[in-house]
This record gives sequence, C-alpha cells and structure tokens, in this order.
Amino acid sequence: MADFRKYGIKQEKGRDYENIAYVMALVYNICEKRINKFLEEYGLSLSQFNVLMLLKSMEGEAVNQLEIGRRLIVTQGSITRLVFKLGQEKLIEVKQNKKNRRENLVKISKKGEDLLEEIFPKYDEIVKGMIDMIPSENHSVMSKILSDWFFKLQESED
Repeated sequence: MADFRKYGIKQEKGRDYENIAYVMALVYNICEKRINKFLEEYGLSLSQFNVLMLLKSMEGEAVNQLEIGRRLIVTQGSITRLVFKLGQEKLIEVKQNKKNRRENLVKISKKGEDLLEEIFPKYDEIVKGMIDMIPSENHSVMSKILSDWFFKLQESED
C-alpha cells in the first residue's frame, strides 16, 4: 500500500474508510488545480465553467438560480456572484421571471456557447489524461463503484 504519511494520513489496519476519504480528497484537489489552471487562461473558474456547462445542457431553456444551485451543490450567495460575473462577461443572459419578479431566469448566451466550444476539446483532453492514469481495465469498475456510492449518498440526504 502507498505511503501517505507526508500528507498527514496515517494508515491503520481496519481503517480503510479513512484512507478512501482522504485519498479521494487528495485526488480531487489535484484534478481541481489542473483544471483551474487551464480555465484561468480563459478567465474562468471551475464553478463558472460548471454553470456554463449546466446551462448549455439545458439546450436554450432558461433555469432559475435556485435550480442552478441545487444541481451544482453551491450556496445561493455563490450562485448570485457566479451569475453576476458571467452576466458581466456576457456569457449568460439573465432575465427577470415574468411570473415571479423575485426570480431570475438564466440561460447561456451565444458568446458563452462559443467559449465552451473553444474550451471543451482541451478540457476533455485534460480530464481524459488524468483518468488515463488509471489502468483502462479498471475504468468501468471504478465508474460503477463511484456512481453507486454517489447515488447512495444522495438518497441518504433525502
């Protein structure tokens, strides 16, 4: 087993759960740093990129800020700042909901779609490169384990 002591992780027999949690956090941090470094070249944070990707997946349909927060698991305050910044950059369009004036409806703009088209191939290459460090014969098993775990965690919140 690998030695993680330099990261403050003392591996003890019978505490594999602790190792899993800490190593997942370490892996996430490395991946996030690499992706953020790439996105900085385009003036975006990972959170902003995720908002744009979510809005692109809506295929032109507007969504309210609360729904964005729910889907991306971020606070309402964070969404407000993200939407404001993306709106300033004209990467999204924000309109007041005619049925509920307290609600803003958000959709990706043409400029936002164009930026994603430019960014996505390189982003995909970076993500694939990180995943390819895992032997390919483990990909489907790992994907299943992580997906199952995600849905069980999500169910336990409800």
